[in-house]
Amino acid sequence: MYRLAENRDYLQQLGVVDEADPLEPRLILSNYVDGPSNCVARNSYYSVCCMDQCADLYNHLERRLGKPEATAEEIISVVFGLCSATATTCSMLPDHMQDNLYDIADANGGRVSLHGKAFAEWMHFVYPRECVWPQKFGPAHEQTVEEWEKATHTDAQADTQDLMRYIKELRLMEQKKHALTNSSSSAIAWQQQQQQQQSSAEPLHLVAADDEPQMIGGSKRKSSKKRRVQPSSATAAEDYGSSASAYWWLGPAFMGALYGAALGVVKLLSFRSESLRNRDCSCSV
Repeated sequence: MYRLAENRDYLQQLGVVDEADPLEPRLILSNYVDGPSNCVARNSYYSVCCMDQCADLYNHLERRLGKPEATAEEIISVVFGLCSATATTCSMLPDHMQDNLYDIADANGGRVSLHGKAFAEWMHFVYPRECVWPQKFGPAHEQTVEEWEKATHTDAQADTQDLMRYIKELRLMEQKKHALTNSSSSAIAWQQQQQQQQSSAEPLHLVAADDEPQMIGGSKRKSSKKRRVQPSSATAAEDYGSSASAYWWLGPAFMGALYGAALGVVKLLSFRSESLRNRDCSCSV
């Protein structure tokens, strides 16, 4: 087991850093825990690594569906009542996640392959703490730490100077982020003020509901959207959004907080959860 102090280059090559926002890099916890740097007792025959919690979820899907491909409706009905090791309540899927699954099915003739790359990415966003984001994996994920160090002629571990440099860079990122946020807030406030001034200067016209003109090309028919499993309450939807956050912002206290908490995650996932065979959530719609 390494001392949870990998340098930035190795983490990027490992595929555990999400830099979609260059001023707010985030660590993908599931990819980090699944990385080879968390394996112990390595030799030429085997490695002892963290338990793959996502495998239990896939096993449950396979048992319930009984086939390698299924429709989006069938998968949603199973995932809706599927608990995980860190989420013991129903998985209330937001509309955009259900739409994404329908898009995957449409691109594959109306069915979703349970072991395809697209569905694996979808599972990551539904269960971000258990399932990895395989599209982010880099070349270092397929190598042991020793193999990567030998191939790149660099050390995977960060020394004290590296840690201090990272902290300084992250503080600068935080300052730039705050400056952009403040400037954006000022611009929005100025636009709202201008809109208020324009609306106060314009006369108010009241239009009866029956006299409202119909839009060009408008139809009186209601839009036919795909049927979705809706949360039983607004609070449940908010709980899903908060529980799905499995990314850490690499802030100024990155190295200390990151490695300490990552150690806790590794210890948590080292204990295998009980089988999900009888762990259907009691969901009420």
